Amino acid sequence: MNSVRSFRAGTLLWPFNTGRTTNSYLRALARGDMRRNLDGSDAGVPTEDQRKHARQVLAERERRKLEQIQRRRHMQAAVNDAA
Repeated sequence: MNSVRSFRAGTLLWPFNTGRTTNSYLRALARGDMRRNLDGSDAGVPTEDQRKHARQVLAERERRKLEQIQRRRHMQAAVNDAA
């Protein structure tokens, strides 16, 4: 069996896609910074829709992060009250 066929679709692209979803990349998109190709050449500036989407993703990630912090504080308070 060909080893490449054993990978699920998209698996081989994973290393290339992860950088596109980091917070720093999304912040750069939201600002409208020039995008770059893998060889460093200009790939153009993001469209307003892409900038809006980046801001939405960042806001959602921040919301989830704050919720996680609140849950941890609540759990810690419950542990402290039980002690």
